Amino acid sequence: MNTRHHMTGAELQTYREAAGLTREALGELVEVAARTVKHWETREGAAVPADVQAIARSAAQWVREAAAELLARELERQRKGESYQVHHIGEQFPRLIPGLAMGAPVLIRYRETAHMPASDRAQGVRADVHGAMVARLTMGLADSGTAARVVWFDPLAFDTWRSQGNQADTPNTRAVWAAQTARRAPIPHPQDQPPPAHTPQG
Repeated sequence: MNTRHHMTGAELQTYREAAGLTREALGELVEVAARTVKHWETREGAAVPADVQAIARSAAQWVREAAAELLARELERQRKGESYQVHHIGEQFPRLIPGLAMGAPVLIRYRETAHMPASDRAQGVRADVHGAMVARLTMGLADSGTAARVVWFDPLAFDTWRSQGNQADTPNTRAVWAAQTARRAPIPHPQDQPPPAHTPQG
């Protein structure tokens, strides 16, 4: 007997949040208002349409699988002591970055989907879903003792940088730009840091 699984509201919210989607974002994907998504998630017995279930599951699964794949690649690179490389989500294989020392992996975050490479957008990946994957990957690396660097993609800065070197917009140039951007990141001044927590004297 073939029984269709009924997704509960709590399950929908769990998948949605795992995919890095707000209610508004999921609503955009399935062409309903955010209040409808809220209804599905919070109203006892509300029926979640099959296409909504599929989209939420698919996005969450992409986050999990992409993060796991890139984590495995990075850990293997470290195990072999290979040259430094920056992973780009849209590529089948990571690229070696010449001239950069071995160090923490650098990951790119996108504020807007329009700024993502066409290869990622062709998979239907949005900036918020990509961000959830980066978060999961960063935590996975941290669990293995590796502190990843994450940089925001700045389209104006990137275009200026690559035009100076007459370079095309490719995954490799984005990777090099990200690595160089991470290396130039300023170290916060101690005065800019919050004061240490006050510990009562016993």
